[in-house]
Amino acid sequence: MKEKYSINIAGTNLSIVTEETEDYIKGLADQIDERVKAMIMSSKKCNKLEAALFCVLDYLDEKNKIESSMENLRKQIEGYMNDLEDLKRENDELKKIIN
Repeated sequence: MKEKYSINIAGTNLSIVTEETEDYIKGLADQIDERVKAMIMSSKKCNKLEAALFCVLDYLDEKNKIESSMENLRKQIEGYMNDLEDLKRENDELKKIIN
């Protein structure tokens, strides 16, 4: 069931409607808030909007790299599964020869 929560990121209050838990959403908001504030503090020329957009870019970049890594791992696992099937067939053939 969807719930409505209030969150605060870098002094901006937002309302969000989601099926996620309040703790989860507030945890996300806290992480974003910390990153936005850190970015603003590190560059006095960076305003809240710019800092938020940089955070979005960072998170999207991280997400894309993780997805790419996961796809590579899936392909690696698929290769291992194919190798395993080949070895099972070879094992069965060798058992037939021995018997």
